[in-house]
Amino acid sequence: MVRWLLLMVFVVVGSAAYADNGLRTVYYPVPSNLEDKRSQYPEELLSLLLTQQQGFKPQAVYFTHTQDRALRLLEKQQLDVMWSGVDDTRLQRFRAIRYPLTKGLLGYRLLMVNRGSALATGKAFDLTNLRFGQGAGWPDTHILRHNGLTVITATTYQGLFSMLAAQRFDAFPRAVSEVWLELNAPGNQRFTVNDSVALYYPYALFFYVRKDDEELADALQQGFERIIASGAFEKAFHHWHGEDLLRANLSGRQLLMLDNPSFQIAPHERERYLLPNHLTGTTQPLTP
Repeated sequence: MVRWLLLMVFVVVGSAAYADNGLRTVYYPVPSNLEDKRSQYPEELLSLLLTQQQGFKPQAVYFTHTQDRALRLLEKQQLDVMWSGVDDTRLQRFRAIRYPLTKGLLGYRLLMVNRGSALATGKAFDLTNLRFGQGAGWPDTHILRHNGLTVITATTYQGLFSMLAAQRFDAFPRAVSEVWLELNAPGNQRFTVNDSVALYYPYALFFYVRKDDEELADALQQGFERIIASGAFEKAFHHWHGEDLLRANLSGRQLLMLDNPSFQIAPHERERYLLPNHLTGTTQPLTP
């Protein structure tokens, strides 16, 4: 009930709110479902960035709607910042802080499948004959379809797990940075990941603010510069995702390379990403 009251008050008051002490309250959305742990790292990173700057107080808004709905609230000044995957539409609508939160791990996808499925082991299967689950409105949906793969969508995140269990689709591609959290969630022990294949496409998880919010954009940009220089960003990344990388064993997997028509990594930004040539796994293009 407290969470819903917070959301109601927030929507009425709007964003760019300042407390009596002069601090600007920065509103950002997080899932109201306590079993969804994906926000823990971006939340910690956002707090770390804003504590590097004076004058800001981050405030979570518990949220049940889709990414598209959250983006509309950001546009309407009812949110101040959010994190999301990248595509050309979002880059045009908003101001992206172009430091990839997970160093591009969002583009390395392991195939979550039903435990005991023939897809759980080995790589002798044709991806173009499989049905993949993704969220409606997610940039990944467009990427997979662009590469000739069949995608079944769901309107809710939790619904995708129910659909996988019911075999409405064959595999749910999940990022290295999120899949282990999801497999450990209650009820998800019936799933596993394929042990030898991973998909890869250039992709990033960015913070987004409104284009006219130069104050917050500058604060986040400067915050990133400071935590990278101090080593705090590297420390946070390895705390949250170092074990994910080890468990994923990307160097021992066949990486199937997909094209992302909506995003390419700029040459001057490549050092911010963990790219396939940093790994020793076998890579090959996916040719539908």
